[in-house]
Amino acid sequence: MSKAKALKYTILWAVLAAILLIAHITLFGTFFALLAVISLITWLMKAMRDEATIQEAGARQKHEATRLPELPAMTSKGSDRLFVPPPLDRRS
Repeated sequence: MSKAKALKYTILWAVLAAILLIAHITLFGTFFALLAVISLITWLMKAMRDEATIQEAGARQKHEATRLPELPAMTSKGSDRLFVPPPLDRRS
């Protein structure tokens, strides 16, 4: 069940429970109130799970952003002969 569906059922069951309890039909009112509580708990658990996932992803992204990649050492054969031309604004 998705979060939206759980929230929709929570509202539906709570409204039905309120109507039935106002009409003094306590057995069915209590039943729908319990259904509302169960679907509310489902929605809260899904919301807390999603929030924890978002926090974990943010922390992971922050940690990965601070780590710089290691540059390989230039120790291959002929690496001392590499030529890098000067920047375009410094050419004569």
